[in-house]
Amino acid sequence: MPVESSIALLSYPFVRTHWKEIAHGFKKPLLYIVTPQFEEQAQNLQKNRPGTQVEVFKNAGHTLFVDEPERFNELILRFAQSLLTR
Repeated sequence: MPVESSIALLSYPFVRTHWKEIAHGFKKPLLYIVTPQFEEQAQNLQKNRPGTQVEVFKNAGHTLFVDEPERFNELILRFAQSLLTR
């Protein structure tokens, strides 16, 4: 991806709290998959928002579904299946 395109993707007009408000306002189960850089943030979300499942990919970079595709796909599948039994 060209640098200009990546900058444009990250240049959205929302403050960081915007995403927190969305996550806390979402009333359905939530799967939050992160790298170690965001592990503390994920644990806080799980603690403060019931119905949050956290998974940390310690050996992945930015693109979790590329770096650990089998694990990522299995998590998504199990999470989706769990929604059918609710």
